Amino acid sequence: MCKPKKSSKKWSRRKFLKAAGIVGCGTAAHSFSSVFSPMRAWAFSGGAAKTIIHIDLDGGCPLNISPIFRSAYYDKNPNISYQPGDAGVHVLSSEQGLHPALTEVKRQWDNDNLAVFNLVGYQGENRSHEGSSMIMESGVTHTSGVGGWMGRLACQLPSNPVAGIALSTSSGTLLQSNCESRPLALNNLDSLGEDTFYYAQHTKWLQITRDGLFASASSPGANRGLRLLNDANQDFDRTINLIEEELNAGLPVGFPNSGIGQQLRDAARIIQSDQIPCCVISCSQGGYDLHSDERSRLQNRLGELNDALAAFGQTMDQLGRSNDYVVMISTEFGRTHENGSQGNDHGHCQTMLVYGGAVNGGIKTPTPSNSYIQSQGSYFRTHEIEFQSVIGGVVAYGLGLDAQATFPETNSFFNMFA
Repeated sequence: MCKPKKSSKKWSRRKFLKAAGIVGCGTAAHSFSSVFSPMRAWAFSGGAAKTIIHIDLDGGCPLNISPIFRSAYYDKNPNISYQPGDAGVHVLSSEQGLHPALTEVKRQWDNDNLAVFNLVGYQGENRSHEGSSMIMESGVTHTSGVGGWMGRLACQLPSNPVAGIALSTSSGTLLQSNCESRPLALNNLDSLGEDTFYYAQHTKWLQITRDGLFASASSPGANRGLRLLNDANQDFDRTINLIEEELNAGLPVGFPNSGIGQQLRDAARIIQSDQIPCCVISCSQGGYDLHSDERSRLQNRLGELNDALAAFGQTMDQLGRSNDYVVMISTEFGRTHENGSQGNDHGHCQTMLVYGGAVNGGIKTPTPSNSYIQSQGSYFRTHEIEFQSVIGGVVAYGLGLDAQATFPETNSFFNMFA
């Protein structure tokens, strides 16, 4: 269903002000437009890149995102596996390739900027969507009350209210933190995160009511608290004007109108602006719970993803920003071998793809061998590397931030930038 577009001045003020640290206990009116002064060099002084683009393939993406060229794998997946000679298959090695739809990812491989991680998992396993997603978003296996890894990363940059931005709606645990700083859930930059209703008149009523509250706060009889709130609101509007000026700059490439296309368009707009020092942007694309007809349905999903990635990559190249970002593609779990419906069910180990101009490409963990495949049963249970080590490696060596504070259960982080 379509939602009405609005001026970006009309988004949820309380959410933004709270994120910026000027709503809540001890509220004080002060100008915070300086928060958006150029400070990317401050935020990322120790790393090889500037911004992580984390893309969650929601539903559990099959291993055929990066097909395995092993006889044991063909035997277990007779109708959905790929071989090097199949039309469009991108060959990375004699043992492994990329799905035919992923032409942009193959371009990154050809530039030696794609890192492929096989058999990515975590201690124990959880084959439910909710349980495994919570582990992937929290970054720990004991998830109760710990918040998300993106929230803990934002805690390292307490004076930066835009350290993390979520452009998708499926990132609740990921954004939670146990400190004053918390990533912003904006969903999209056209509305800047404002809650909307199905009926336009209800949204309009909310806006009028809110604007009336702020108008009464500026009246001569308003108490000190309301005046402070009004001053903060005026500061907010001035800051939004600055953001609008930054984000309204045109992009050199058009983006698809898909959900992931619009998310990556907004990610490109954020990176293009040196006034918005965001170090992690969260995106997602759904539709990967492929219990049947994987071959055609995965082509559709990855084709949509590739179109968005291609527009993003071309934009960054034309802006001269190819070394400023790292794209990380992951899912909540991998999937089983082929089932009776030519799909697959919930598994454990997944394949992660990481690329960017500063990434030293290659297959970083071994392609599963025939003996491994035969020993694992209906799905890959035994992981080669933990997902925390992969993402934490980008945090540590890409952004130059504290990976141990971001992933407290993990001590070793993979350096793919050396």
